[in-house]
Amino acid sequence: NESFNLANQGLPLTPRDFHSRLFQYYWITSINPLLQGSNLAFKYHDETAARAAVAGRYDGVEGAHMQLVQLQEKSANREQADHHISIAEDAIQEIESEFVQTLADVDLRLAKAEIMIGRGQPSIAEGLLLEGLDLLTQAGADVFYEQRYRMELAKSYREMGRADAASIQSSLAIEAVERDDNKLDSRARLTFDQQRREVYEAAIGFEFGRGEIDTARGYARRYRTKLLTEAVEQYATSDQTVANRVAGTREGLDELGEGRILEYTMLKDRLLIWVRTKNAVEGRSYSIGREDLQQKVDRFLAIMSDLDRGNELDSLARDLYGFLIAPITDLVEGADSITIVPDRMLHRLPFAALLSPDGRYLIEDYILTETLNV
Repeated sequence: NESFNLANQGLPLTPRDFHSRLFQYYWITSINPLLQGSNLAFKYHDETAARAAVAGRYDGVEGAHMQLVQLQEKSANREQADHHISIAEDAIQEIESEFVQTLADVDLRLAKAEIMIGRGQPSIAEGLLLEGLDLLTQAGADVFYEQRYRMELAKSYREMGRADAASIQSSLAIEAVERDDNKLDSRARLTFDQQRREVYEAAIGFEFGRGEIDTARGYARRYRTKLLTEAVEQYATSDQTVANRVAGTREGLDELGEGRILEYTMLKDRLLIWVRTKNAVEGRSYSIGREDLQQKVDRFLAIMSDLDRGNELDSLARDLYGFLIAPITDLVEGADSITIVPDRMLHRLPFAALLSPDGRYLIEDYILTETLNV
């Protein structure tokens, strides 16, 4: 937000013939998430391309037109999208630096492949992606790129009905993103964490969807373990609480008895729940959007301390029970305890306060424990 605000302040202060600086300001403003899909987004991307061309920044011309390609594609204006692709391809040829030209070409191929998948032409996308991977290898510029290419290859193979090939690419995408982890400084961490999450979620969702429940759960546990390891490394010098808490929980799991472990993974459009007993694991899927669940949890937490809104709180508690517990009630039947492994917004949710249809709080029926990983 600070970057966007500074760019907006800088634009009116910049001389109109200072094209290189104007290009940079327009570019920063154009990628503001609040503008995406709006008429202003078209305006700022157009200005970015125009200023970049005058400044001789053809990498900026290519980038701006590829943003316009995506906007036009979302608006179903394929003719205009193809027009911007052509301009982007011409701009790449004008880039003087061979290395920058290669990176721009890599970006272009990836964007074109995504479009081809969306247009139902996965075989064309496959060709673009394989060519792009060769370019990456030659240039030695795989950080942030290879995992994205592998993810799109997995999508193209899924569309072509080649499930095993898609699974291999999902696995390679995870390997690539884990290699990238060792090459980053703290400034790139936020962007990387989001991309890493997307890679894991794509693999988890695909494997779960094709019935490979154990493989999907393995990816989910691997991702949680990665996050937990990073948290422990960050706080271990001053606070052993996280490490001790997980260690203690794992020791208790050796004697699970009649308890159940509920492992949650929140994908973009569905919630995955693994129920683990002493001898088996079963997975369930519940269709709900991530943003919808986020809003429910946020609303629940916001009014928890408001005694005048008890009816609304109870209604939300029942809704959340319906999302999080009801899909697996048959699998927890007969349990005396539940260990919860939450995900995303669920880390903040007090599961004990969820209400069943018969008006009983979850804590009334089970001994509840929460842990970061198992």
